Amino acid sequence: MLPDGTQNPAYRRAMRSADHFDQELLRLSKQSAKPEKLRAASGDRSVDHYIQGHVAQKSLRPDDKAELRNQARLMADKRLTDRKKAIIMMIASGQNQSQVAKALGISRQAVSKALLVAIPKDFRLDEAQ
Repeated sequence: MLPDGTQNPAYRRAMRSADHFDQELLRLSKQSAKPEKLRAASGDRSVDHYIQGHVAQKSLRPDDKAELRNQARLMADKRLTDRKKAIIMMIASGQNQSQVAKALGISRQAVSKALLVAIPKDFRLDEAQ
């Protein structure tokens, strides 16, 4: 807490990052256990499909705890949100930026910015690694 009674913004960011890490680790762990089925249980099928594709692309296995933790940490550090995962899946399925923007209720420029800046190439499923 700061002297004025508010929480330190850096502390709040660190806590959100820790929560995001835990969430991603759980999703990756569940999905790697049975990669052929949607197992991430995010509540959004496009996010579940993204996690399934990411696990397959990176060849993650449930017994490789260090790599699961590493991938979860990278997702949290790069702020790979569920919205960004949905954008990735829509683009990978062949939709263009305008179609993605309309479906998500955002501007085409927001989709473009997400693809060019906010989503690291390592996390895209539509590009060869």
